[in-house]
Amino acid sequence: MKTKAIRRQDQLWQLLSEAGTMKISALAAQLQVSDETIRKDLQVLQERGLVEKTHGHARIISEHIWLPVNMKITDHALDKQQIAGRALQFVKDGSVIWLDPGSTVLALVPLLAAKKDLTIITNSLSAAQALSQTKHTLILTGGRLDSKGQSLTGTTAVESLRPFSLDAAFFGSDGFAHTDGPTTFSFDEVLIKHEVLRRARQRILLADGSKFGSSGTFCYADFSELSALITTRLSPEQRKKVAGVPRIIEAGTEKN
Repeated sequence: MKTKAIRRQDQLWQLLSEAGTMKISALAAQLQVSDETIRKDLQVLQERGLVEKTHGHARIISEHIWLPVNMKITDHALDKQQIAGRALQFVKDGSVIWLDPGSTVLALVPLLAAKKDLTIITNSLSAAQALSQTKHTLILTGGRLDSKGQSLTGTTAVESLRPFSLDAAFFGSDGFAHTDGPTTFSFDEVLIKHEVLRRARQRILLADGSKFGSSGTFCYADFSELSALITTRLSPEQRKKVAGVPRIIEAGTEKN
Protein backbone atom coordinates (compact mmCIF):
# COMPACT_ATOMS: atom_id res chain seq x y z
CA MET A 1 0.00 0.00 0.00
CA LYS A 2 1.30 3.46 -0.87
CA THR A 3 2.50 5.64 1.98
CA LYS A 4 0.10 8.45 1.01
CA ALA A 5 -2.88 6.11 1.35
CA ILE A 6 -1.63 4.79 4.70
CA ARG A 7 -1.23 8.33 6.05
CA ARG A 8 -4.74 9.22 4.88
CA GLN A 9 -6.20 6.15 6.56
CA ASP A 10 -4.36 7.10 9.74
CA GLN A 11 -5.99 10.55 9.61
CA LEU A 12 -9.35 8.94 8.86
CA TRP A 13 -9.01 6.65 11.86
CA GLN A 14 -8.07 9.56 14.12
CA LEU A 15 -11.11 11.58 13.00
CA LEU A 16 -13.48 8.70 13.61
CA SER A 17 -11.85 7.87 16.95
CA GLU A 18 -12.61 11.40 18.13
CA ALA A 19 -16.08 11.77 16.60
CA GLY A 20 -17.41 8.22 16.81
CA THR A 21 -19.57 8.69 13.68
CA MET A 22 -19.14 11.01 10.68
CA LYS A 23 -20.65 11.48 7.24
CA ILE A 24 -18.52 10.18 4.39
CA SER A 25 -18.92 13.54 2.65
CA ALA A 26 -17.63 15.35 5.77
CA LEU A 27 -14.61 13.04 5.96
CA ALA A 28 -13.88 13.64 2.28
CA ALA A 29 -14.11 17.41 2.71
CA GLN A 30 -11.84 17.41 5.75
CA LEU A 31 -9.20 15.25 4.08
CA GLN A 32 -9.61 17.04 0.72
CA VAL A 33 -10.25 13.92 -1.34
CA SER A 34 -13.24 12.48 -3.17
CA ASP A 35 -16.06 10.55 -1.53
CA GLU A 36 -14.98 7.52 -3.56
CA THR A 37 -11.45 7.69 -2.15
CA ILE A 38 -12.86 7.81 1.38
CA ARG A 39 -15.09 4.82 0.65
CA LYS A 40 -12.05 2.82 -0.53
CA ASP A 41 -10.13 3.78 2.61
CA LEU A 42 -13.09 2.87 4.81
CA GLN A 43 -13.31 -0.48 3.07
CA VAL A 44 -9.72 -1.23 4.11
CA LEU A 45 -10.47 -0.29 7.72
CA GLN A 46 -13.75 -2.21 7.67
CA GLU A 47 -12.02 -5.38 6.45
CA ARG A 48 -9.78 -5.11 9.51
CA GLY A 49 -12.80 -4.88 11.80
CA LEU A 50 -12.10 -1.29 12.85
CA VAL A 51 -14.99 0.69 11.35
CA GLU A 52 -18.42 0.16 9.83
CA LYS A 53 -19.98 1.94 6.84
CA THR A 54 -23.73 2.64 7.03
CA HIS A 55 -25.84 4.72 4.60
CA GLY A 56 -23.40 7.52 3.85
CA HIS A 57 -21.83 7.44 7.32
CA ALA A 58 -18.90 5.70 8.96
CA ARG A 59 -18.62 4.79 12.62
CA ILE A 60 -15.89 3.47 14.85
CA ILE A 61 -16.30 0.00 16.36
CA SER A 62 -15.97 0.64 20.07
CA GLU A 63 -14.09 -2.55 20.97
CA HIS A 64 -11.12 -1.30 18.93
CA ILE A 65 -10.72 2.13 20.53
CA TRP A 66 -7.03 3.03 20.83
CA LEU A 67 -6.34 3.04 24.57
CA PRO A 68 -3.42 4.89 26.16
CA VAL A 69 -0.59 2.56 27.16
CA ASN A 70 -1.01 3.34 30.88
CA MET A 71 -4.58 2.00 30.69
CA LYS A 72 -3.44 -1.27 29.08
CA ILE A 73 -0.73 -2.20 31.58
CA THR A 74 -3.15 -3.87 34.02
CA ASP A 75 -5.05 -5.82 31.32
CA HIS A 76 -4.06 -9.52 31.39
CA ALA A 77 -1.28 -8.58 33.82
CA LEU A 78 -0.42 -12.17 34.84
CA ASP A 79 -0.21 -13.29 31.21
CA LYS A 80 2.12 -10.38 30.45
CA GLN A 81 4.39 -11.27 33.37
CA GLN A 82 4.62 -14.90 32.22
CA ILE A 83 5.35 -13.82 28.64
CA ALA A 84 8.06 -11.43 29.85
CA GLY A 85 9.63 -14.22 31.89
CA ARG A 86 10.03 -16.36 28.77
CA ALA A 87 11.28 -13.39 26.74
CA LEU A 88 14.26 -12.98 29.07
CA GLN A 89 15.95 -16.00 27.42
CA PHE A 90 16.52 -13.87 24.32
CA VAL A 91 18.48 -11.25 26.29
CA LYS A 92 22.18 -12.07 26.64
CA ASP A 93 24.65 -10.21 28.86
CA GLY A 94 26.40 -7.45 26.92
CA SER A 95 23.84 -7.39 24.12
CA VAL A 96 22.12 -4.47 22.37
CA ILE A 97 18.32 -4.66 22.52
CA TRP A 98 15.29 -2.67 21.42
CA LEU A 99 12.17 -2.23 23.55
CA ASP A 100 8.86 -1.29 21.94
CA PRO A 101 6.45 1.02 23.80
CA GLY A 102 3.83 -1.76 24.16
CA SER A 103 2.45 -2.67 27.58
CA THR A 104 3.55 -6.33 27.31
CA VAL A 105 7.10 -5.26 26.51
CA LEU A 106 7.02 -3.03 29.61
CA ALA A 107 6.52 -6.16 31.69
CA LEU A 108 10.00 -7.24 30.57
CA VAL A 109 11.68 -4.07 31.90
CA PRO A 110 11.99 -4.99 35.61
CA LEU A 111 13.43 -8.40 34.69
CA LEU A 112 16.38 -6.82 32.90
CA ALA A 113 18.01 -6.12 36.26
CA ALA A 114 19.12 -9.77 36.19
CA LYS A 115 21.31 -9.08 33.12
CA LYS A 116 24.69 -7.36 32.84
CA ASP A 117 26.07 -4.63 30.58
CA LEU A 118 23.07 -4.22 28.29
CA THR A 119 22.65 -1.40 25.82
CA ILE A 120 18.92 -0.71 25.72
CA ILE A 121 17.45 1.45 22.98
CA THR A 122 13.82 2.53 23.15
CA ASN A 123 11.33 5.20 22.12
CA SER A 124 9.16 4.41 25.16
CA LEU A 125 9.09 7.07 27.86
CA SER A 126 7.67 4.58 30.35
CA ALA A 127 10.48 2.09 29.72
CA ALA A 128 13.12 4.83 29.87
CA GLN A 129 11.81 6.12 33.19
CA ALA A 130 11.79 2.62 34.69
CA LEU A 131 15.34 1.95 33.45
CA SER A 132 16.82 5.31 34.38
CA GLN A 133 18.28 4.06 37.68
CA THR A 134 19.82 0.86 36.31
CA LYS A 135 23.48 0.31 35.43
CA HIS A 136 22.64 -0.56 31.83
CA THR A 137 23.39 1.88 29.04
CA LEU A 138 20.09 3.49 28.09
CA ILE A 139 19.54 5.28 24.76
CA LEU A 140 16.25 7.12 24.18
CA THR A 141 15.41 8.12 20.63
CA GLY A 142 14.50 11.66 19.82
CA GLY A 143 11.23 12.54 18.10
CA ARG A 144 7.74 13.90 18.59
CA LEU A 145 5.80 12.86 21.71
CA ASP A 146 2.82 10.56 21.16
CA SER A 147 0.84 11.12 24.36
CA LYS A 148 -1.33 7.98 24.05
CA GLY A 149 1.54 5.63 23.42
CA GLN A 150 3.91 7.58 25.69
CA SER A 151 6.47 7.21 22.93
CA LEU A 152 8.68 9.29 20.66
CA THR A 153 7.87 9.10 16.96
CA GLY A 154 8.55 10.73 13.60
CA THR A 155 11.54 10.99 11.28
CA THR A 156 13.90 12.04 14.08
CA ALA A 157 13.15 8.82 15.96
CA VAL A 158 13.68 6.73 12.82
CA GLU A 159 16.95 8.44 11.91
CA SER A 160 18.34 8.02 15.43
CA LEU A 161 18.23 4.23 14.98
CA ARG A 162 20.46 4.12 11.92
CA PRO A 163 23.84 3.83 13.69
CA PHE A 164 22.78 0.70 15.58
CA SER A 165 22.84 -3.04 15.02
CA LEU A 166 20.47 -4.82 17.39
CA ASP A 167 20.94 -8.29 18.86
CA ALA A 168 17.26 -8.57 19.77
CA ALA A 169 14.15 -6.43 19.40
CA PHE A 170 10.98 -6.89 21.42
CA PHE A 171 7.70 -5.82 19.86
CA GLY A 172 4.15 -5.45 21.10
CA SER A 173 0.94 -5.41 19.08
CA ASP A 174 -2.60 -4.06 19.14
CA GLY A 175 -3.75 -7.40 17.75
CA PHE A 176 -3.87 -9.42 14.55
CA ALA A 177 -7.44 -10.73 14.23
CA HIS A 178 -7.84 -9.50 10.66
CA THR A 179 -4.23 -9.48 9.41
CA ASP A 180 -1.31 -11.81 8.74
CA GLY A 181 0.94 -10.04 11.20
CA PRO A 182 1.03 -7.72 14.23
CA THR A 183 -0.61 -4.30 14.03
CA THR A 184 -0.46 -0.85 15.60
CA PHE A 185 -2.87 2.06 15.67
CA SER A 186 -0.09 4.58 14.95
CA PHE A 187 1.29 5.11 11.45
CA ASP A 188 4.35 6.85 12.92
CA GLU A 189 5.06 3.70 14.94
CA VAL A 190 4.97 1.66 11.70
CA LEU A 191 7.92 3.63 10.34
CA ILE A 192 9.95 3.07 13.51
CA LYS A 193 9.12 -0.63 13.67
CA HIS A 194 10.17 -1.11 10.04
CA GLU A 195 13.55 0.43 10.81
CA VAL A 196 13.98 -1.78 13.90
CA LEU A 197 12.99 -4.90 11.96
CA ARG A 198 15.75 -4.17 9.44
CA ARG A 199 18.38 -3.80 12.16
CA ALA A 200 17.56 -6.65 14.55
CA ARG A 201 19.06 -10.15 14.40
CA GLN A 202 16.20 -11.53 16.47
CA ARG A 203 12.68 -10.09 16.25
CA ILE A 204 10.43 -11.24 19.08
CA LEU A 205 6.72 -10.46 19.33
CA LEU A 206 5.19 -10.46 22.82
CA ALA A 207 1.40 -10.86 22.65
CA ASP A 208 -1.14 -12.44 24.99
CA GLY A 209 -4.16 -14.42 23.77
CA SER A 210 -6.45 -11.37 23.66
CA LYS A 211 -4.56 -10.13 20.59
CA PHE A 212 -6.15 -12.88 18.50
CA GLY A 213 -9.49 -11.09 18.87
CA SER A 214 -8.45 -7.50 18.11
CA SER A 215 -6.59 -5.49 15.47
CA GLY A 216 -4.94 -2.11 15.11
CA THR A 217 -5.11 0.06 12.02
CA PHE A 218 -1.79 -0.81 10.38
CA CYS A 219 0.02 -4.14 9.98
CA TYR A 220 3.75 -3.49 10.48
CA ALA A 221 5.15 -6.96 9.70
CA ASP A 222 4.24 -10.39 8.36
CA PHE A 223 4.43 -13.26 10.82
CA SER A 224 7.18 -14.77 8.67
CA GLU A 225 9.40 -11.71 9.34
CA LEU A 226 9.49 -12.48 13.06
CA SER A 227 11.96 -14.77 14.79
CA ALA A 228 9.63 -15.79 17.59
CA LEU A 229 6.21 -15.22 19.13
CA ILE A 230 5.85 -15.49 22.90
CA THR A 231 2.22 -15.78 23.87
CA THR A 232 -0.19 -17.66 26.14
CA ARG A 233 -1.51 -21.20 25.62
CA LEU A 234 -2.93 -21.44 22.09
CA SER A 235 -5.92 -23.26 20.68
CA PRO A 236 -5.40 -25.21 17.42
CA GLU A 237 -7.11 -22.37 15.52
CA GLN A 238 -4.86 -19.74 17.08
CA ARG A 239 -1.75 -21.78 16.35
CA LYS A 240 -2.82 -22.07 12.72
CA LYS A 241 -3.28 -18.29 12.59
CA VAL A 242 0.37 -17.66 13.55
CA ALA A 243 1.87 -20.68 11.78
CA GLY A 244 4.16 -18.40 9.77
CA VAL A 245 6.22 -17.52 12.86
CA PRO A 246 9.33 -19.77 12.91
CA ARG A 247 9.22 -20.30 16.68
CA ILE A 248 6.18 -20.13 18.97
CA ILE A 249 6.61 -20.15 22.74
CA GLU A 250 3.56 -20.60 24.95
CA ALA A 251 4.20 -19.00 28.36
CA GLY A 252 3.04 -21.13 31.27
CA THR A 253 3.79 -24.36 29.40
CA GLU A 254 6.92 -26.29 28.51
CA LYS A 255 6.18 -26.14 24.78
CA ASN A 256 8.51 -24.18 22.49
